[in-house]
Formats: sequence, structure tokens, C-alpha cells
Amino acid sequence: MRKIIVAAFTSLDGVMQAPGGPQEDPTAGFTLGGWTAPLFDQALGAAMGDIFGRPFDLLLGRKTYDIFAAHWPYVTDANHPIARVFNETTKYVASRSKPKLAWQNSRLLGEDIVTALKKLKGENGRDLLVQGSSDLLQTLWQNRLVDELSVLIFPLVLGKGKRLFGAGAVPGGLKLVKSQSYPTGVIVAHYQPDGEVKTGSFQLAEPSEAEVARRRNLSSGLRQRRRHSLSSRASDLGQDRPLDLADARLVAAVEGPLLDALGAQQARLRQHFEVLAHRRLADAELLGDEHAADAVLHQVAVDLRPEMRPRVLEPLQDEQPPLAGQRPHRRRNRHIANFLIPYLNVKRTQRE
Repeated sequence: MRKIIVAAFTSLDGVMQAPGGPQEDPTAGFTLGGWTAPLFDQALGAAMGDIFGRPFDLLLGRKTYDIFAAHWPYVTDANHPIARVFNETTKYVASRSKPKLAWQNSRLLGEDIVTALKKLKGENGRDLLVQGSSDLLQTLWQNRLVDELSVLIFPLVLGKGKRLFGAGAVPGGLKLVKSQSYPTGVIVAHYQPDGEVKTGSFQLAEPSEAEVARRRNLSSGLRQRRRHSLSSRASDLGQDRPLDLADARLVAAVEGPLLDALGAQQARLRQHFEVLAHRRLADAELLGDEHAADAVLHQVAVDLRPEMRPRVLEPLQDEQPPLAGQRPHRRRNRHIANFLIPYLNVKRTQRE
């Protein structure tokens, strides 16, 4: 049985973007590429030798594959230990499109990446070593496919950038197998999954009156912020009145099936709306919606006819999604509202 092993360089604040050089991955305005180089010494190189010392195949996301394929085949030193291993080993590539893989011994995982990985893990063979591949990592975390995690933590803060644990991370415990610090301040820690997160409490057995009041105020403030958030989203969508709970769930549900039609070139846009949909579902649940999410999602998927998708999605093809932390584009939301609002009105009439 194969294992999926992740080996990642991260800053103290969890950023893993472009560790190897300024031009490795400058997307989203990242200007600090190459942050590992000044702290990489011979002792740390020996630690990498331990990670690469056992037989493995590579498991890479498309962007990391492109970075590696433009570098390692062109290393001229025939005795370079990493270049030789990387060039000879099998490279499994996760991609939403069907790229041409020119690097020798490269294989595309196909459209259903999770199913393909589960099949590979069930086979006899070399372990699968993940390098970089921040987008792929979120899929691995979400589906609990990682068997071992080695983190090389560098003593610096990068502030922004692609992170080791992003939107795909799910709660889970980790067991520290071994760790070591190095003279440059780098810490290498090896972990294995260790079941669910265990919780406890240092609070008083009987909360004080002040604590009870604090909890009440906290809960009230959170509900008010959520309601305000729903109202703001309704305004963005061109609604004349705030979304009610069922409307919020329907909006969240309908965005997923719509954006499935975007295809691989619109992956970032699809990911943005998937995150938005999850947040809206969370809003509805927090405010007390007791309807089953799965039933609503299924019904919307059934109601949404495929021939309607091009008409809804075509004007969005050339529009870039917002950066993290920005509000969604009004033009995109208002266009989607051209389909959503009639749909919601029908559903609202049915409920009434």
C-alpha cells in the first residue's frame, strides 16, 4: 500500500509560495520569492537527503509540475542527486485540464483526482511524495489523503501568499514523530495524522455571571453581523430586500452547479464561488435554518437545465475573480442575479 507524504517549506505564518526564487511564482503580487535560499545550509541539505532517501514517485499539482519541468531536466550535473532522482522517477500530475506533459515519466491523474489517488494508494508501489503544489494540497487535506507530513519551518514571516493549510483544510490531530532544529533557525518537524481534534477546558465548572453575560453578548453580536452580511450580499445581487434563510441556501446551492460549467480555464473563479457558497450555507445554518443542505443542493442541481448555463456564464469568461479579502465584483453578481432572482422568486412563491 502506498502512502502520500507531503514535504513542504513554510514560513512561521504558514506561507509556502515561491521558496526557490523570485520568479518561481510571483502570482498575486508576491515579491518575496526565494526566501529559503539564505537559510539553506549543508546541515539542512542533509535533512532533505533523509526525505529523498527512500524510493518515491512524485505527486505534483500542475503549476509545481511546470516549475520542476522547466528546471530539473536542464540540470547539467549528471551526479546531482535530486536532479537524477526527479528526472527518473514517475511524476503523477493533478490538473483540471489536459496539458501536454513533456517531462519524461509523467502521467496525468485524470479528471477525478481523488478517485485516482485512492486507487494509487491501494496499489503496491513507491510512496507518493508531494512537493509544493499548494492547490493540490487543499484537495488532499479535504479528503484526508495525507499519511505523513514533513514541514521545514523557516524563521520568518511573509504576511501573504499561498498557504500550506488553506480553504481545503479540515480539523484533525497530528502526532509529532520527530523534530530537529538547525543553526540557521529552521525547524524540521515530521507528523502523522492522529485522529480528531481533542478539546478540553480551563474554564470554571460553573460560569460566573460576567461570563454568562459575555457569552450572551458574543452570540448576539455574531448573529447581528451575520444578518448584516446576508443583507449586504442581497444588495450586491440586486435584491430589493434582504435574503431570507431559504434564499441564502438557494443562492449558495445554485452557484456550484452554474460554475461547474466554467471548465478548467476558470478554475480560480470557480474556487472563489465555492468558498462563497460554503460561507452562505454557514450563514443559513448559524441563523437557524433546519432544512437539510443536501436535499436543497440536489433539487437545485436537478432544476438547473444544462442549456441555461452558457447564457448565464458567457459574460463572465473574461472577468478576473477578486483577490482574497476583496468584495465580489458587482458586475458578476448582478449578472448572475439575472438568473438567480427569477429562480428565487419562483421558489419563494412555491414556499408561500
